[in-house]
Amino acid sequence: MVDQLIRMQATPVVIEAEDLNGFVLLKSVVETDGSVRLTKVGISSGWSMIDDAASSAAAQWKYEPALVDGKPVRSVIEYTLYFGKGSR
Repeated sequence: MVDQLIRMQATPVVIEAEDLNGFVLLKSVVETDGSVRLTKVGISSGWSMIDDAASSAAAQWKYEPALVDGKPVRSVIEYTLYFGKGSR
């Protein structure tokens, strides 16, 4: 399991307009090719628009797959996204 703080590179305009700041914890299933199969919110930011934006962004990312005995395997990762001013 990976636990890291990631800043959202493209904070939705509504979030900036509302001057919202915070964190959302996501869990994703990463396939053997590095693509994200499924992303779930582990701990909500308290704002559905932020949780949705974070999940949408994470679904587009590509990872280096985990390896077991040198072969890629499906894995689950967990990470925290920060949103709001200063997240760019």
